Amino acid sequence: MAALERGLAVFEGDPALLYARAMAQERANNIDAALSDLRRIIDDNPRDAQALNAYAYTLAERRAAYEEALPYVKRAHALAPESAAILDSLGWIELKLGRQERAIALLTEAWERLKDAEIAAHLGEALWAEGRHAEARDVALGYDPGPFGPLLALVDPTPSPIPPPTAIGTSAPTAVPASTDGPDVTPPEATTEPTDSPTPVPT
Repeated sequence: MAALERGLAVFEGDPALLYARAMAQERANNIDAALSDLRRIIDDNPRDAQALNAYAYTLAERRAAYEEALPYVKRAHALAPESAAILDSLGWIELKLGRQERAIALLTEAWERLKDAEIAAHLGEALWAEGRHAEARDVALGYDPGPFGPLLALVDPTPSPIPPPTAIGTSAPTAVPASTDGPDVTPPEATTEPTDSPTPVPT
């Protein structure tokens, strides 16, 4: 944050620095400060789709001000209709305003454009709320949540466990021996046939 402050002291009003500071403020739960920086960007450039989207999403996510956020995200969508992030924001806000069919259409388009954790969560929740449980699970299972956490818990409080690979007909991978400079030698298969006893060595 200190580096951003120094940068803005030199390049006052720089939109990239203001946006970075807004995101830092949002992460620090300084929501009023974040919205203020985003508002400055929009006032200087009303066609900044990224700032419009961030302003709308912050209003929606951190203030539950869905009606207030809607015109800003619509302006962002008009400027960048193919942006997955903006489609996600618009769909999420539409969902919170109770327009589920419109929300699902927007979130589905966002998901098709970008397999992102947050989009998956929003689309899964929208589908689940509409009673389309199988489709919600498909979205959850179609995304590897990684650090995001178990996505199924968001759309189904009691998901069935996913069987391990060996339970669905696959085998464990074969270990590959480390390469050497010598010829490639395949080790002989193990055998259970008896072998002759070694010849005694005379003493």
